[in-house]
Amino acid sequence: PLGGAAGEIQISTPGLILAVKVKNDLLYDHLSSKLKENPESKTSEESGLKICAMPMPNPSNLPLHLTVASSGDYLFLASSPELVRTVQQVRKGKQAGLKTSSDFQNLAKHLPAQGNQFVYISKSFGETFGEIQKQAMSRSGIGPQELAMIQRLFGAGEPSYNLSIGAHTANGWQTTSVG
Repeated sequence: PLGGAAGEIQISTPGLILAVKVKNDLLYDHLSSKLKENPESKTSEESGLKICAMPMPNPSNLPLHLTVASSGDYLFLASSPELVRTVQQVRKGKQAGLKTSSDFQNLAKHLPAQGNQFVYISKSFGETFGEIQKQAMSRSGIGPQELAMIQRLFGAGEPSYNLSIGAHTANGWQTTSVG
């Protein structure tokens, strides 16, 4: 929860994951050995998925864990072991993934279907970020006219969301984005 009693909003725990295609477990072995130096680190192995996670203290007390994982030919770096497990469930077809959401599909239809990377910022993230901005501005002492002008400048209160697909081409990298 953020904000005061009158303007409290709930935000989901942020998640970040990077998936890299690899040839072997060399990187996982090296990174997990470094994490294991911390006595609070935990390791597990489940259905071909190796995970090593270390809690990350932070001022907001969010449940963040520096996580390195390996499964088949992928190395994962993530903010939690649960996020890696979710990705694995989606990869195995046991859970619906991002491609099934209508917001993602509405953006994806305008972009190439293939690429080497993608970045997606969801509509719900844009809505939450907009609400945080609105609360911060209303408490700043800015006058109503100035506040209205700033809100128009930053999208008139409409949530921002975006999908970008990047690909390596013969001439370099090409990224296409829609939002």
